[in-house]
Amino acid sequence: MNFFRQKSVGWSFLCLVLSVASAVAQSSSYPFCQFLDREDEPYGEGYLGYTLQADVEVPEEVDANRLGFLDFYAGGGFLYFETAVGDFDIRGALDGYVFVDGGGLRLPDQVGTAKLGLQYLWRDYNGLSLRVDAWPGIYSDWQDVDGGDLFMPFGFSAIWAINPQLAALAGFEIYPEFQREIDPRIGLRWAPIDALTIDLAYPESRITLYPNLEWEIYAGASMIKTLEWQLKRSDEREHLMLDENRVFAGIGKLLLNDLKLIVEAGQVFDHELDFENGAAIPIEDALFLRAGIAAVY
Repeated sequence: MNFFRQKSVGWSFLCLVLSVASAVAQSSSYPFCQFLDREDEPYGEGYLGYTLQADVEVPEEVDANRLGFLDFYAGGGFLYFETAVGDFDIRGALDGYVFVDGGGLRLPDQVGTAKLGLQYLWRDYNGLSLRVDAWPGIYSDWQDVDGGDLFMPFGFSAIWAINPQLAALAGFEIYPEFQREIDPRIGLRWAPIDALTIDLAYPESRITLYPNLEWEIYAGASMIKTLEWQLKRSDEREHLMLDENRVFAGIGKLLLNDLKLIVEAGQVFDHELDFENGAAIPIEDALFLRAGIAAVY
């Protein structure tokens, strides 16, 4: 009897130790962060968009009065690992713009970037996280690519999980040798209920509704000020910049367990092409359409 009693006491003590260890492990886990821990954030995506042709403001002697463009993006993560000193994430991306019409403006046929995304993330148990990003790659006119088209923008941000529904972000990105060398990053993400997420941020704000697990409906606005590419060596204007502001709305539909179809439409306004050595080219407001696929967890 003493043997069985000792065995029972031993098992009870072991269960108690495991329960305490489990509680300690749960209490020491990182607080849920809306910016870092959401399962609907894509780990890979691709899209194709078209901005309808619009009038451009150019001198009378320039034989061009309309301009539109195709834009595309494809990218995703291919290596992620956690260490005792932080998490590391490596991604790759290819994006670009193909100009439609506007021949008298002496624009390249297409410009774009091929880049890596390198990220280091440090998290603390009080909800504070620090993130460092870098995007080394080629930012160029695709018809004349060489070593001079290599650039490495980078950025720093601090993220605070205020509570499981609300998180804040503040930081900046640095673009060496670009016209706009520093661009701030600031925002709040609030999810008061599972079916609603509100992002109030720069450079993009949006409201997203989730009627069910398969559908999402969203609307928002963005201000993009850091699109820049190196032109071919024979072009005295050197760099091409594109500033664009957008208002948009879209829907997303889960096709498979981890694949989502996204369709979006909206308007581009107050946008213009500019050059490092040359006059800016304002472009009238125009409608745009975009469709893509996103891979989610």
